[in-house]
Parts: sequence; C-alpha cells; structure tokens
Amino acid sequence: MVFGGMSDVVEHSLQYLSDDDITAIARYLKSLRRARQTDPSPGGRQRGERSVEG
Repeated sequence: MVFGGMSDVVEHSLQYLSDDDITAIARYLKSLRRARQTDPSPGGRQRGERSVEG
C-alpha cells in the first residue's frame, strides 16, 4: 500500500515495468554502496513513527 506522491508513481509507472526492468533496477540498487547509518536526531524517531501511523 502506498500513499501520497508514491501512489502516482505506482499507478502510472511502476506497475507497467517488465520483469527485466524490475530485475535491472534491483541489481542496480544492490550494487550501490550502503550509506553510513547515523542516529536519528532527538525526536526524529518519534516524528517518523507518527508519520507512518497516520
């Protein structure tokens, strides 16, 4: 389930990808270096959780 701007992406774009396109995107994403994980800012985690909960 997606909301907001991502719903437009799924409805008008991603659902039409071929299996080869999906595989190519997945391979590309897996090839990227991992970003260094940092601790969230004070209160950032709570704001993020609230945004997901709605």
